Amino acid sequence: MKKIILLFISIAIINVSCLNLWGETDLGNNFTLIEADKDDISIIYCTTNNCTSGITIVPSKVIDYKFNSKWIIAKTQSDSDSILYWIIDKNIEAPKESDISSKLLFEKLIDSHITGPVNLSEFQKELVNRDIDLTFK
Repeated sequence: MKKIILLFISIAIINVSCLNLWGETDLGNNFTLIEADKDDISIIYCTTNNCTSGITIVPSKVIDYKFNSKWIIAKTQSDSDSILYWIIDKNIEAPKESDISSKLLFEKLIDSHITGPVNLSEFQKELVNRDIDLTFK
């Protein structure tokens, strides 16, 4: 009986360890939405080919996002439950990490393509100013 129980425990451990707890959605141009769990969802800029490392662009708690070939918009919930908004210009030609001579310059280049976090009125104003045709439901 102990052998049967140990067998079932072993099978359960193997099945749990093989589960893919990370979900990835390719947003284009090296941007990826990473879902570790329902409360840990972020957008990163991948600095390696398989997205094994990157720079966090929008921190965790992404609650909604939309994207097209030029833009990503995201809505996040802060720890104080306020809603913040982000706009990412995907038109960036940043080198991969292995080609970067200065990580600070690389991060500054990426930061120049990000607006956020901002409040709803600033977000809406930027959508109009940049002629971005993306909206949340």
